[in-house]
Amino acid sequence: MANPTFGEKKANTDYVARYGVYAVIPDAEQKQIVLVQAPNGAWFLPGGEIEAGENHQEA
Repeated sequence: MANPTFGEKKANTDYVARYGVYAVIPDAEQKQIVLVQAPNGAWFLPGGEIEAGENHQEA
């Protein structure tokens, strides 16, 4: 199975795989989810890149 690609890959460019873990956390009624806002105003699911020595569960 190939990894999904978002956007277009540029020719003659080296890319580094970055693995991350993100969570969908609903409220008790499952009508809203938790989001975090970055300093630039963008909204994301809570989570991030898996750091050296972490497994998926720890991340």
